Amino acid sequence: MVERPESHPRTSLINPRDRRNSPVPRSTHLAALMLILCTTTNGRGQAPTAKPDDSSVPPPVQLTKEQDHRRTLDLLHIDSLRRGADGNNAKAANAANYDESKANP
Repeated sequence: MVERPESHPRTSLINPRDRRNSPVPRSTHLAALMLILCTTTNGRGQAPTAKPDDSSVPPPVQLTKEQDHRRTLDLLHIDSLRRGADGNNAKAANAANYDESKANP
């Protein structure tokens, strides 16, 4: 029999074969098992599929910033963008409003 230290009367040795006294909850064991299974397979019990053949994949397209912006706007069906607030000119029609008294309640 093992003696308990006097400073900690509730301290007990944990039997590694007794799962009731395990310091790690069972849900942690299940989560670790699921993580291992999901990272080694694609979730259906099959090995990950091979990459597609290079001849069937089109080459990457090189676009300028403006071409990419226009393409994105077209894909989203956006005709035009409004101008943002002008923080430099207080008399502009789209001047930035920093006055809290003019804010809507």
